Amino acid sequence: GTSGTLAYLSDTQALTVTASSGTFAGVVGALHLVDTSGGVGTCNLPAASASSGRLIVIKDKGNAAANNITVNRAGSDTIQGATSTAITANYGAVRLRSDGVSIWYLVD
Repeated sequence: GTSGTLAYLSDTQALTVTASSGTFAGVVGALHLVDTSGGVGTCNLPAASASSGRLIVIKDKGNAAANNITVNRAGSDTIQGATSTAITANYGAVRLRSDGVSIWYLVD
């Protein structure tokens, strides 16, 4: 994959850029650039309790309308009350920040 560092908009946390496809583990502090040209993508988040205040960004490289990217919780965690969320638009993205207990919040 590709790696590097990117300051994401106004967030002060630098993110490592990672090329991802298929099913992959979400890594805190990473911007996952997901290529779904060969099929759907699935990101499995780490436990919110082990990721207090940390950010994960999942970004589609342009094929999510045809091949969605599903983001799944870990264990009994939630993503703002849900078990998963999805990127369904080309070039769409989700930014998630952990509460350090059991919830991943979608943040702008």
